[in-house]
Amino acid sequence: MVLFQNQQDLEDFKILLQARLTQFNLEVAEQKTHTTDLTPHPNGGKERRCITFLGFNIYRAINRKRTGWKVVFQTEGKRFSRAKAAMKATLWKIMHWDLERQAKRINAILSGHFNYYGLAGNNTRLQSFHWETMHFWRRCLSRRSQKGKMNWEKMRDVSKQYPLRAPRIRIPYNSLVSYVRL
Repeated sequence: MVLFQNQQDLEDFKILLQARLTQFNLEVAEQKTHTTDLTPHPNGGKERRCITFLGFNIYRAINRKRTGWKVVFQTEGKRFSRAKAAMKATLWKIMHWDLERQAKRINAILSGHFNYYGLAGNNTRLQSFHWETMHFWRRCLSRRSQKGKMNWEKMRDVSKQYPLRAPRIRIPYNSLVSYVRL
């Protein structure tokens, strides 16, 4: 994926890329090549222009200071739903394990999810995934016995003893610049 600010830069890149690939007897597959304009709609429409790539919806949004634009990476809706369903299925499978083993297994899944999806602009989805995990875990612990339900007060005690990994942005906005080649 290559992002450009100006249309002319895109056209220049296409020419240079084609010339470079020709040196190795390669060519660009036009059916796999896609160009998307992420600039906001000129008439101020509410629908956001975005592309989906490797499980992320990528779009432009105005920055906090309202002085410019930023590129936002947000977990794609289908991937987010799939990850929640997989977590729920895992929690049902491990429902009767002891709490320490459960917490280790859940933290392993959370670590992988947060490491992959922990890009700038995706904090809301990470927080939501963490909350949904806590919610599913509480429900599973409530269903382990007919005698007692696990209310949120008891769940807080469990989570203090066996804490779950907190969501964390692995690559914040100020570090995204290091991934850009000029």
